[in-house]
Amino acid sequence: MTEPSAASAEPPDPGARTGVPAGSGVQAPAAPGPEREAARGPRSVTVRATLAGVAVSVLLIIAIVLGSRMLRNFDSALLPYAVATVFLAFGVAYRYTVWISAPGARRLFVQGRRSLLSVQNFRRAPTALPKMIATYLGFQKFLGARSHARWAAHQLIFWAACWPP
Repeated sequence: MTEPSAASAEPPDPGARTGVPAGSGVQAPAAPGPEREAARGPRSVTVRATLAGVAVSVLLIIAIVLGSRMLRNFDSALLPYAVATVFLAFGVAYRYTVWISAPGARRLFVQGRRSLLSVQNFRRAPTALPKMIATYLGFQKFLGARSHARWAAHQLIFWAACWPP
């Protein structure tokens, strides 16, 4: 085993980690306390994400109960699907909250929301949605780029499924 060197016994240079020169008379900012670090740490993100997941799950359960007229019109065969949907909603809300807590993702979210609610977007919106529905759902142009036979098969399946019996 080695003994600690004499250099490690000396007090650290005050400007070494803070960028403030030692003799400048400027005090380095104090290190954040443990309570402040805990507020920004992983535990805080986990608690926030769990609360968001629970809130979404509770809202979904309330919607299921109210939508089924206080469970009078609820088919018991659908109970596993309802439970799975509640767990899925919890998981999506949890992961989304964890994702949005990262600074880069938060910037993307804020910028996307700002773009969605912009005046320029609202001017385009009346024609953009019907055009997208016709292009991507009705004509399925994204499949035409792969092969014409695949596009034709999908058109036949899509329109046959939409045709009334």
